[in-house]
Amino acid sequence: MSPTSCARLRDARALAALGLAAGIAVPAALLGGPQAAAHSASLVAETAAGAAEAADEQPACGDPGAKEFPIETRIQEAPKTYVSGGGYGIWFLDLTNTTDTSCRALHPVLVLNDEDRKLTADQIQLKFSEPGRPGTEHRVTWETTDRHEQIGVFDGGDPGPGSGSGDSGGSGGSDDGFLGFTVPAGSTVSVRVRMAFTSDTGPGRVTAHAAVVQRRHQDKAKGGGREDGDWVGESGEYRFVIADGATGEIPPPERTEEDIGSRTDVPAEPRP
Repeated sequence: MSPTSCARLRDARALAALGLAAGIAVPAALLGGPQAAAHSASLVAETAAGAAEAADEQPACGDPGAKEFPIETRIQEAPKTYVSGGGYGIWFLDLTNTTDTSCRALHPVLVLNDEDRKLTADQIQLKFSEPGRPGTEHRVTWETTDRHEQIGVFDGGDPGPGSGSGDSGGSGGSDDGFLGFTVPAGSTVSVRVRMAFTSDTGPGRVTAHAAVVQRRHQDKAKGGGREDGDWVGESGEYRFVIADGATGEIPPPERTEEDIGSRTDVPAEPRP
């Protein structure tokens, strides 16, 4: 999708219809279709420092009038099958800054649509790590929309333990001070993501895609607390299936086998 300057709706207050936690809402109608990954040690320090500096005001990411999003967003190396009650599947969310200035306070938003509309927010377990802090994970909290979409905001809820598949992964949690990712100009930040589903999750087919919002954090000392933002990126579709961990049952095949075999929105590039 190549949004026009009007379609981009850069003021996220115009996206507030869903009223999600953390002041970020992303309607499904705006997250329709598709839009090199590399870790760099030189980016780690700038990423961590930039996130810490994201506060009352920061420069906007990209040109508000541009037709293309400034942050290219790709789901990479993602598994195509998860087992309910099983271990975490690991994948990467790559954020590439196509502008000539650093973009700060970036918060991905993951949207899950299951074909049977049986998936619930408390069945999803998802954690992400900050570049430069691999031993620290943040747990994503989830909301269910009136269209039965599960939406998780990378806003830094309760920090999760470094490993294990038995952690509680539903809604709830508190802000642990995560102020978003910083992506230097012309660079890529790869966010490590771990996702699993609880043992009571039924078999089914799920489609996921990610949006990226740049928050405008308001200083609470100045009476802030509301956090507005701009919609600055989106990924293509990532399709996967959930198998029943107890019975081994898997969903019946889709009409198009080619679609099942597509495990990421774009071909994964070699990772160092």
